[in-house]
Amino acid sequence: MRATYLGGATVDAEAGNLLDRASEDLWMFEISFKYRRQFDSFRMSLSPCAIASLGYAMLVWDCRNSVMGGGAFTTQDSLSAVEGLVGVGAATRRDSHLGFFGAAGLDGTGFAETTTEGFDNDVFHRFALCAARIGLRLSNVQIRFQEG
Repeated sequence: MRATYLGGATVDAEAGNLLDRASEDLWMFEISFKYRRQFDSFRMSLSPCAIASLGYAMLVWDCRNSVMGGGAFTTQDSLSAVEGLVGVGAATRRDSHLGFFGAAGLDGTGFAETTTEGFDNDVFHRFALCAARIGLRLSNVQIRFQEG
């Protein structure tokens, strides 16, 4: 299975830290490509799989005060990041309209060294973490209406 994910969210900075003091209206936008490979038959009750994803994210914010960047004053800036995940998982009842899935893997994000305006990135650093996901799957559910 292949999928493309588009997302966006507001980001709340911890009150009083450097990010909170320097910026406001912080947003994160991302696009990622996800892949899942099942290792056995569609009709198995428990189906193991491998998962992977690769994505691009951008943090965008308004500066609380105008700052000099690139020879001009600016009130906005942004920072790019690359994200990736590899892992393993399992799904139940893939031949049913209702099923559960779970996965665990290594998730990593690498932020650019400088912002779009050329300032050093001294807030967001590269990191990796172990991630676990569980979920419920509803698929091919059809609702039919009959007249009288």
